[in-house]
Amino acid sequence: MVTFPMLTVASTNKVFLTRKCVVCSLVSSRSRTSAFLGKKQKNRSKVVYQYNNLPDPNDPNFEEGEFLPRKLTYMPPGLKFGLPKKRSRTIKEWLTLKPEIDDTEEWTETPCYPPLFDDSQADSEMKRKRLSWYETIKQLPTFESKFFEITNKVPHQSIMLKSWALNYDYLDMYQDLTRTHLIRGQLPQSYDTLNVDKYVELLKSPILNAVRYHLFDANRKFHKEKRGVYFSSEKEIIMHNNSINNLLQEINIICQKVLGDENKHLLNAQVDYTSDVRSWWWKNLPPPTLRNYFKLDPLPNVNQAMQFQGEAAVQLRSDQPLLPIVSFDDPLCQAAEVPVYPKNPKKSGWPMRRQYLQTTPGFWDLGDYKYDFPLMAYLSRTPIKLREFMVGRSYPDEADFIDAMAIMHGFGWLNGISGMHGFTPYEEITYPFTTHLVISDGQFWSFFVYQLNTHSFHSDVDKNDRRNLCWSSGEMKLFESFENDEFVGVNDDAIKYLVKLLLSSPQPCENTVLRPYLSQDTRKEEDVLMVRNYLRR
Repeated sequence: MVTFPMLTVASTNKVFLTRKCVVCSLVSSRSRTSAFLGKKQKNRSKVVYQYNNLPDPNDPNFEEGEFLPRKLTYMPPGLKFGLPKKRSRTIKEWLTLKPEIDDTEEWTETPCYPPLFDDSQADSEMKRKRLSWYETIKQLPTFESKFFEITNKVPHQSIMLKSWALNYDYLDMYQDLTRTHLIRGQLPQSYDTLNVDKYVELLKSPILNAVRYHLFDANRKFHKEKRGVYFSSEKEIIMHNNSINNLLQEINIICQKVLGDENKHLLNAQVDYTSDVRSWWWKNLPPPTLRNYFKLDPLPNVNQAMQFQGEAAVQLRSDQPLLPIVSFDDPLCQAAEVPVYPKNPKKSGWPMRRQYLQTTPGFWDLGDYKYDFPLMAYLSRTPIKLREFMVGRSYPDEADFIDAMAIMHGFGWLNGISGMHGFTPYEEITYPFTTHLVISDGQFWSFFVYQLNTHSFHSDVDKNDRRNLCWSSGEMKLFESFENDEFVGVNDDAIKYLVKLLLSSPQPCENTVLRPYLSQDTRKEEDVLMVRNYLRR
């Protein structure tokens, strides 16, 4: 670069007059190569910007015409038609802002304050969003729309529970998962006042004849060899379970025919055979992971999803609820003892599966709100034989096994039925649900009364100390043995307990709103069918 005094430098569109001028060499620039394609590529050439020295205006020989700058660029031949054309493009609108119209009045007669919220917790903002979502679910009109909103989001890691398990001594765990207080050796006092002697004589002979046919006459060789002995194949267990289910179904038919004339609630009851019962809930438990090796403090509890799957041989449903045994304010409901299980069920062998949560209490909801209250359920004792076959030995915990079976099935069934009435696991029930349970194989009988007082165990909504209650009669034999086509040692008390449960009739609740969170369904028929097919898939 060389500096000369009193020179003028001309740029592309301006002329700068200075005492000293910088004279530069020829500068070349290239435009984007991607703009020229095909044959026009060969016509591409350099565009040269020429900086020429202009005359000095102070020179006495300077003329005005010489001050005009020369054209510094030129267009190479063929390049004119190769340049891309600038086209106008219309950009579509992708965001539309509309002002939100608030219809609430600015002034009210009574002050309305927002709920107090503790922002000191780490997940306070997420909890605020969850509580808002719970209120949205609460306002939905039907059971199907509520559970569709809950279950169609994402699958959950769920502990898979059945009414029985292969493990030994898990009664305390089932009581803790369902928050159930067990009362052994007696039924509620209200059942002791029922006089059922006249019905026992009417039912004794038909029930024994049904037991004789299903357990000893049909498949006589099979039952003679396998009764009280280990099963050798899964096929034999299925045959035995089918025989017990058929027996319980026939006993229920006999009871309905004999007792139905004087007890209309039995004659009008809806009956479900081999019904599939499923329900889910949340339980605040220790995490299913390993211990925290990096911190001295233990890991905090988490809200674990629990999925129950069971089967009942027979289910009876009525159009009115059974009267509760105790009220919510009773000390037995508020402060009864419930065992505490310190571990997550996964660590004790219960499987965990990632799946969508399901609720089907043995029947489908049709939106008509008819015959959706529990009355009685018959369960088979075959799982005891099944555990012996799968484990290869028997355990001395048959009483605990049967009690745990009744607790889990009673809670799972009533939890699903409460969902039919609009009480999701995020809304606490407003009145108790009561039902009866019978577990039998024809010879051994156990009778239970279960009352559901709470089912919301999620840490966000668990704000009460209610306990669920289960009364157990204990195990009793209908007969001691069957010899020479005769029953030996027939026990009438087993039939008495069965009749007492059946004669407990439902009563209308005039002062109780049975479905406080359900309203009229205003959805289109297409939406109803879509949600119904999704929940039944």
